[in-house]
Amino acid sequence: MALADSRATEQSGSATQPDGPVTRVSLREIREVTFRALSARGASHGEAWVAARMVLDAQIQGEDGISLAVQDVRAPRWRREEVPATEPPGRGDPVVLHAQAGTMLRYGPLALDLAMAEAGLHGVFVPGVTGGETCLESLLCEAASAHATTVVARRAHGGRWGPVHLARPDGCLARGDVADSAAAVTDAGVAAADGDGLLVTSPCPSPWLAEGEGAWVTPQQRAERRREVAQHGALVPAEAWRSLYDASRRYLVP
Repeated sequence: MALADSRATEQSGSATQPDGPVTRVSLREIREVTFRALSARGASHGEAWVAARMVLDAQIQGEDGISLAVQDVRAPRWRREEVPATEPPGRGDPVVLHAQAGTMLRYGPLALDLAMAEAGLHGVFVPGVTGGETCLESLLCEAASAHATTVVARRAHGGRWGPVHLARPDGCLARGDVADSAAAVTDAGVAAADGDGLLVTSPCPSPWLAEGEGAWVTPQQRAERRREVAQHGALVPAEAWRSLYDASRRYLVP
């Protein structure tokens, strides 16, 4: 386990210094400890590796990966069961997956897989999904590149729709608010008042977030950020890292 390092002025790969005591860890440690911790909580080998990549990328790009992983390991165990779905009630409405409430690590990949695999869908909505804005963007970038199409997602939290997240096949990523007319398309017939949730749709049904709108990040900027963190290590909250590490010690241990 990495040693605690609470010096706020020391150079690191983090854009912002976490509050309180911190621990410096490598990219490999983040990926492997997360994989083991989630496996110990019932995730399959494939689910745990996908989630570990999401946590790592989130920690590199947005510094929220470890906290989301800890939130997940404190939640009920992962369950291997079918997730019921409701067919779209009308043209342009999304499929609704009736999953148990959980984090982006559990249901983000499922929503993306279904949205990209089923031709003709007007989106996939998963109620109850919480956290993981940067994890979501990591998923979108992978899906856009793999399927050579623009992928869009939007989260609802506390009865309100958040910003649109958009990834293009060229690796460009955007986050921003949209006009009311575009928001009507984004919501795809789903009421944000239902509470928390995740909506994913592809291809992009309208030209949201043109080059001059929203906050855009290029693949070159993301790659540079990763090089910085790989060189210096990531500073993560010591308490959260200790919780995740302790959970990982239960991997393959009765």
